[in-house]
Amino acid sequence: MREIKYEDIVKSVKAMVMHTATHLPEDALNAIKKAYEEEESEVAKSVLKQILDNAKLAADEDRPLCQDTGLAVYFVKVGEDVKVVGGSLKKAINEATEQAYKEGYLRASTCECFDRHNLKDEVGYNLPAVIHFDIVEGDKIDIEYAAKGGGSENVSRATVLAPAQGKEGIKNFVKEVISNAGPNPCPPIIVGVGIGGTFEVAAKSSKHALFREAGSENPDPVLNEFEKEILEELNKLTKNCHLCNLSKTRTNVVFGEGNPNATLMFVGEAPGRDEDLQGRPFVGRSGEMLTKMIENVLFLKRSDIYIANIIKCRPPQNRDPEVEEVDACKGYLLEQIEIIKPKIIVTLGRIAFRYLFNDTTPITKARGKMYDFNGIKVIPTYHPSYLLRNPSKKKEAMVDLKFIKEFL
Repeated sequence: MREIKYEDIVKSVKAMVMHTATHLPEDALNAIKKAYEEEESEVAKSVLKQILDNAKLAADEDRPLCQDTGLAVYFVKVGEDVKVVGGSLKKAINEATEQAYKEGYLRASTCECFDRHNLKDEVGYNLPAVIHFDIVEGDKIDIEYAAKGGGSENVSRATVLAPAQGKEGIKNFVKEVISNAGPNPCPPIIVGVGIGGTFEVAAKSSKHALFREAGSENPDPVLNEFEKEILEELNKLTKNCHLCNLSKTRTNVVFGEGNPNATLMFVGEAPGRDEDLQGRPFVGRSGEMLTKMIENVLFLKRSDIYIANIIKCRPPQNRDPEVEEVDACKGYLLEQIEIIKPKIIVTLGRIAFRYLFNDTTPITKARGKMYDFNGIKVIPTYHPSYLLRNPSKKKEAMVDLKFIKEFL
């Protein structure tokens, strides 16, 4: 029987955790580089570039890729002919986890279920680790580790399907889970799918699937083809969001466009008929008016700024967005703001101002004043379509634009 010292396990697992915290695996790094090269959206490319720059900085300076590393999850294969001397294997893994998370400047995330107080002083720093043991033949111990963040864990799901639902049932369930997750898990998303066995076996298999090399093919040709089908469907979801009923009536999702590093960001309420047809924000007469405001008053190019809406799909007959629709879509806007980090946001019209601040002040009273949104200056003004209907208000809009210009 082979013997392995307790302290050797602690040392090895600690080194693995600390290295993982500062170095992206090569397969993940290559997958992100490939995505960056193939991506068409400038905003998405900007996000991927930030991830790549962060990965290089973390590796070069031996700093955490992210301090919010969630729970420590391990898959451990223990040979039948190996013995740990000096302590238990489980205790060694937990001790290594605590040491690595402390010395690696990683956040302690474990907390009590109901009152949410942190357990670092009672149970241990980010303990207990989640450990899945498996007894195998041989005299070795194989340990795999992942820092499982809460953002992706919170949107993970399991279900039991009727046999008659078959492959389509599985595919539809995966699509539904990823669609409902929206922007909540940190991008880019790696999806693990577990099929078969009992309820808990499928969930465990889906977690372990995340350890496969990114982009690798399944050795089973039938499953490999099925994975390609699922991947193709999931990659369509960004253009086929179904978080609200507007997905049933829209022509295109109008996400936004412009400079991902813009100092100035305009936020409207929703796409109109022309925007829905073209898949771009602020085209048609309203778009022409906004472009004139940007170029003739602010002396900027439209391509210098970023333009988005509170919701990304056109409401029927251009009606006001409903609360449920805004709630379903607002996460996308908040992510856009977080990514772009503009110096100034200009809300266009009453709807954009109302839903960004949960404030029902009429736009006639809110316009031209300075507000704060998470440290970003926000200045409301009239919507271009309102100005087209009420030309007399253009003078007030001009005053607002000159006020905006002072902060550029």
